[in-house]
Amino acid sequence: MMGTYLACTTPQRFGLEFNHKTGPRIFNLTTIYVLRQNRRAKLETSTPDYTLVNANASYLIKATKLVGITVFLKGKNLLNEEIRVHTSFLKDFVPRPGRALIVGINGEF
Repeated sequence: MMGTYLACTTPQRFGLEFNHKTGPRIFNLTTIYVLRQNRRAKLETSTPDYTLVNANASYLIKATKLVGITVFLKGKNLLNEEIRVHTSFLKDFVPRPGRALIVGINGEF
């Protein structure tokens, strides 16, 4: 049919990523802006635009040929946006998680 759109079409998005490593320290900042999706198939709903900001920082405590221990801090969805992924069949019922901070230790043996 002419004039109709495909179902679950991904909206346009733009992103920027910054990575920095100095010795045992690593920092990463990612920002993604997803445009509103109004071009939809029948029985689909629109999804609003959103900006997703994630950050990671880690520090390598010990590194040998056999062992690596890293402490890290991760921040996800730092702007606490309500994110509804247009390609998800559950978008109208379940948004993506809000802001989260994760602290941990990662060991590689």
